[in-house]
Amino acid sequence: MDQSPTSPTGVAEDLLLLCAAAGPELRVVTPAYFMPALAAGVVADLLRSGYAVLDEDRLRLVSAAPSGNLTTDAVVLGLTQGVGGLYAGPLIDCVEWLAAWIARPVLDSMVNRGLLYTQEHRRSFGRATTGYHLRDRAAFDRCSAELTRAAADLNAPGRTRLLGALVHAGRLTSCYFDAQQPKSGGEAARRLAHLMDMDQLARAANALVNRQLAGEAAMHVAAEQSAAALTVLHAMAAGA
Repeated sequence: MDQSPTSPTGVAEDLLLLCAAAGPELRVVTPAYFMPALAAGVVADLLRSGYAVLDEDRLRLVSAAPSGNLTTDAVVLGLTQGVGGLYAGPLIDCVEWLAAWIARPVLDSMVNRGLLYTQEHRRSFGRATTGYHLRDRAAFDRCSAELTRAAADLNAPGRTRLLGALVHAGRLTSCYFDAQQPKSGGEAARRLAHLMDMDQLARAANALVNRQLAGEAAMHVAAEQSAAALTVLHAMAAGA
């Protein structure tokens, strides 16, 4: 039987804790293409708390009772309001929907729980932005140790493997291992990629990231073709 480690935080919270940049400020900085993995982490927390179940590739909400957790309650409210009852639909659609908005509720919930604090940062052109910072380096170290175990031990507890799988799906592997353990980055990436391929939530997040990357590549090709066509037209006009 899988004996997953007891954690004071949820999977989604741990993903954000791992985004804390190295340094005294410990500011949470999310990489590009991270949001689908965070959304999948939120779904994982719903499943682990008994608020939802997976039926093959469909997510089904089984409770709308208040939980006292700001993130869970926001997600449950959104899912019930959207369909007028308990949500049941494709997992990937739910992950995509959450990825569009869930980061701020999770971060604010972490502030409310005392895991993070906010600080205003003023950019060079004068506009202030709100930064989220870890209160305690120990929280990052705990998550870091769990991720390191996921990358080193394919028989690690289920929650640990899930964290590693979502880290890789969220394109956080290189950000973390290049900074923390540069010598082991390649092997870690291979092992976490294997965990991602074996996990349903991580595969959904990765599929959304790949869809986004494909869309961006298509737009880039279209822009290059348009530029090439304009060059030809300009050349023809000049030679006329």
